[in-house]
Amino acid sequence: MKAPAADANNFTSRLWNAIRAFNPANLSKRQRRVLGIVSTAGIFNDYDGELINLVLPQIQSGLNISAGGLAPMVSLIKLGAVISPFITAQADRFGRRRLLMLTIVGYTIFTGVTAIAWSALSFAAFRVGATAFSSAEGSIALVMLVEEMANERRGVAVGLLGALSSLGFGMAALAYSWINVVPLGWRGLYAFALVPLFLIVPIRRMLPESLRFERDSSKFREQKILGPFQALIHSYPKRFALVATAMILLTFAGTPGGLFQSMYLEREHHWTPAQVSLLVFTGGLFGILGNAVAGFLSDKLGRRYVGAFCLFIAPLLGVAFYNTSGAVMAGAWVIELFANTAASTVLNTYSVELFPTSHRATASSSLTVVNTLGGVLGLLTEPLIYSVVGTTWRAVSIIYLVGLGAVAVVLVLFPETAGRELDELSPERYQGRTRRKINWRRSKVAS
Repeated sequence: MKAPAADANNFTSRLWNAIRAFNPANLSKRQRRVLGIVSTAGIFNDYDGELINLVLPQIQSGLNISAGGLAPMVSLIKLGAVISPFITAQADRFGRRRLLMLTIVGYTIFTGVTAIAWSALSFAAFRVGATAFSSAEGSIALVMLVEEMANERRGVAVGLLGALSSLGFGMAALAYSWINVVPLGWRGLYAFALVPLFLIVPIRRMLPESLRFERDSSKFREQKILGPFQALIHSYPKRFALVATAMILLTFAGTPGGLFQSMYLEREHHWTPAQVSLLVFTGGLFGILGNAVAGFLSDKLGRRYVGAFCLFIAPLLGVAFYNTSGAVMAGAWVIELFANTAASTVLNTYSVELFPTSHRATASSSLTVVNTLGGVLGLLTEPLIYSVVGTTWRAVSIIYLVGLGAVAVVLVLFPETAGRELDELSPERYQGRTRRKINWRRSKVAS
């Protein structure tokens, strides 16, 4: 049995060799096209998702929402993701390309009409619709990218998708710094999200269908409407449970922390919106590199080691952010964002790799729902802890520590998937019933 010091030295040596050997992925023209298109969609998706975290104080004031009503409203909005698997499952039946375009149109329209919300209820209703389509879009884009990439580059491809998509966070931060100048304030920032509608025509012409789906497309199209869900339940339930557990623990801890960061800086440290935007934009540029770094290192060193390390440091740095000030506080936020996005990259890669083509999009989307439910549980838990400890910041700090449980789950129970063929990792196991075909000509004659 190897000594712990030997294991540590071996890991350090592999890490150093991986960094020295770094080379940008040599992608084909087709792969670059897919990455570019899904990343462009992801930029506006992340812009939409980050906006509510930044403009929450203005929304609260503009729609007269009580302090106690904020967390339940955001929880309701996040539950819109529950609808997304029913949309995404159709990508396992009719193709990734068609459903990706549909989801882009859907979340763009719902985000744009958020600008005309007249109450907390109408705001929440529009955001639920946007969340359903944006969640489905993220899952389909992820699946499409993974299916197009070579085995040894899946991790870095997912990381690049996350890093490029995260430019949407910077775009949201930049827009927020102008909230007092932009016409209609926060409403104008939501109206800006209508821009992707103009990209649909070129996307339709340029985006190819996934080769893995095309290979057996006739078989997949014969699935019943709930066929992908049946395959998911019968094929790899243990894998689903493991990834779901890790995701719940990560978002249970991270979602409340992320939601209240802007409010904490403005109310406790008297930062202006411009200062908050500067931290989010500049610090975020470093933080979002966690996607690419985690993707690359997980291809070289393995998903389990990289994922467990990031899951360990992210909640600890979140606690540091809410209990320090000045440069230490800002540094904790930047590195926590780096670690959190890195951990998410590893778990997102697992959510696609561990399931077959027949229900891969359904599995990824269903895990996104579980991921969201973890965040909702965290938001609903925050007021309960708040009533005991007396401040939001202490409550969030306690919740962060729950996320440490994900470290043991990933390190001990997860399989290693780096570099292995998708069909080898997750062969098809379940053959469900096909759709019933009706011969309309014969039926007409018989009548």
